[in-house]
Amino acid sequence: IEHALETQLLRLSLELEITRRLAQSADNSVIDKVSHILKAQETAFQSGDLDTFARLDHEFHLAFYIAAGVQNLHGVIDARSGHIDRLRNLNLPDPGKSRSILDWHKRIFEAIKAGDTAATEHAVREHLSGTLAKVEQIRARHPDYF
Repeated sequence: IEHALETQLLRLSLELEITRRLAQSADNSVIDKVSHILKAQETAFQSGDLDTFARLDHEFHLAFYIAAGVQNLHGVIDARSGHIDRLRNLNLPDPGKSRSILDWHKRIFEAIKAGDTAATEHAVREHLSGTLAKVEQIRARHPDYF
């Protein structure tokens, strides 16, 4: 859990800066790509396809790193994400979790499109804190993983 918390801090720091820059930018190259990802993620959500949903979650975040020109930093996050990925995988099937992810993705996207850096920051912070806020509940349901 300590490792997951460290990785979370690193990821949050990077994604706050990345999305802030994108919200301030007049470059809309990311808009079409992310819009497509969100539509596909909504379809995966509606059909209950959690594997595709999770893959698209990854693509959603990666699209921002690419648009900001820091794709290699996403690899740094991926390399450290084993423990947090395990927590996310245990949390994703929980009722309402995938809907919450999708809603926060939409809020992040809309805030970036609107150029609203404050709303972007709020949405990123809330979105990236979801799983770790549930650590004790996840641990109680899956004690063998800890």
